[in-house]
Amino acid sequence: MLQQFMDGITEPGPFADLVAFYIEMDTETKQKLLETLSIEDRLRSLLIIVQRQLARRSAGADPGQCAGGAGRAAA
Repeated sequence: MLQQFMDGITEPGPFADLVAFYIEMDTETKQKLLETLSIEDRLRSLLIIVQRQLARRSAGADPGQCAGGAGRAAA
């Protein structure tokens, strides 16, 4: 299903919106990101969010891997 969406995306703005829709972040951050009119600014902000999430996962801070079952399982 995601592949069908990706096939139809040829512009950076809709791509940023699609990634923002699927990436895990709080509602306020997501809303601010989606309201950013500058596509370059939106992509830069999204890149920072993705890099932070990847850094947390590579550092072993994946909530699904916490001892004692704390946090929620990764999707």
